Amino acid sequence: MSARSEANFSIKFGPIIVYRYHYQALEIWRGDDLMSVRSRTDDDGTVDHVDASRSGDSLIVSGSKSGRYTAPARAIAATHWNEAELDRPMINPQNGDLMRFDRRDLGRERLNSGLEARHVALTGYATLDLWYDEAKRWCALRAVATDGSIIDYHPR
Repeated sequence: MSARSEANFSIKFGPIIVYRYHYQALEIWRGDDLMSVRSRTDDDGTVDHVDASRSGDSLIVSGSKSGRYTAPARAIAATHWNEAELDRPMINPQNGDLMRFDRRDLGRERLNSGLEARHVALTGYATLDLWYDEAKRWCALRAVATDGSIIDYHPR
């Protein structure tokens, strides 16, 4: 199976674009095993990348920030569409960093869309809230950006 992720957005002040972000990734899976992930991120002119491939039982990661390393067993990219990331080591799909989180399950709650979803809060590497429905589909994300602003995202 392959999974393609892409995010594009810009922030404008009137008609002037003051910030741009573009991210794209392609993951290849065989059953529950991530076989490879390749990504590229342009964060307002700062370009990052990840190139990770499975070699036997190991996932070899090369990232713009992380350098080259062997990821822990069963590691996956933190692209959020796959709820399995909550129970496995996560690799930052933008730059290759191995991400460590403390996790709190906050139970089920109703989102503004009316959908009821499981709420999980992650702290440590970043501050991140994720919501998944009963079918384990990703419903929403809330993140605290490096400048302290809040990002709310609802995938289509």
